[in-house]
Amino acid sequence: TGGGWSEIERVRSCTVTVSRPYRIKGASQAFLSMVGMLKKQVVDRDMSVLWGCESEADRWGGMLDAAAAGHSQTKRVCVSDSLCCKFLANVVCMPVFDARGAVESLAVAFVPLPSRHGAPWRGLREAMPDHSS
Repeated sequence: TGGGWSEIERVRSCTVTVSRPYRIKGASQAFLSMVGMLKKQVVDRDMSVLWGCESEADRWGGMLDAAAAGHSQTKRVCVSDSLCCKFLANVVCMPVFDARGAVESLAVAFVPLPSRHGAPWRGLREAMPDHSS
């Protein structure tokens, strides 16, 4: 694990400073139900479920596909009463809940953390159009 907790805290503190998050409306049902299962382990609804992908923006679609198939390429850092997250690099994915508490869509924010692969993803904004209203 190493400095897992401090990394997560740093990401959570960054999420308030990023530009308005992207929203994925067409996420597969399998992926949404997996997010729903993670949500059941989260005591505080405001806690984020974090997802990260290793290197480039074009890996994003593959990561969603892998997660939907139950073979997520991300790694679990920690699971506790108040936090269930998967974290790798610099993408934060938060469930957006509707009035009934179901997962309506996924809000995705880019967190400009230093990357061991060099510069942060430059192509992310182009690769993910903003569908939020």
